[in-house]
Amino acid sequence: MIRISGLKFMTTLLLCSWTGFVIAQAPYDPPYPHRTGAQLLPYCEQADIPVELLRCDYYVQGVADLATTPVQGKRLACLPKGMNRSTLLQFALDHLSSLTPQVLQENSSASLLLQAMQTAFPCPKQTATVDKSTQVNPVLQNALREHFLKMANEKQNQPGAPGKD
Repeated sequence: MIRISGLKFMTTLLLCSWTGFVIAQAPYDPPYPHRTGAQLLPYCEQADIPVELLRCDYYVQGVADLATTPVQGKRLACLPKGMNRSTLLQFALDHLSSLTPQVLQENSSASLLLQAMQTAFPCPKQTATVDKSTQVNPVLQNALREHFLKMANEKQNQPGAPGKD
């Protein structure tokens, strides 16, 4: 069995609590873009270097997954059916190549690609259809409301009701 002297234990405890306090008080650094457009473009241009091309491919695929995954029933972009990876990579390369060096340097590549996908591949507008089977009859709705208000008033006016003592 290991025995720790009281002084060593207190010193260890003090150091751990002091270190935890310092870490907890460290200032928050806001996140920065993972890759700017200027950093991603060279990877996409290196078709003869497989590792570089894979970096571009995985990044573009990640943005495409984000754009096409429904959130609360809505997608940010709707890529055409049958669009393959090489076509999507060419789209990304063409878009990034068309931007100025300043725009590439100042923006994350994800935001640049997402914006391009939203513009080039917008989702069709959904027309709101009213399902008549789920509509509430306004006359019935009003009658029910009046009935429940009347019941609540009667219950409140009864002797022994909360607030009546």
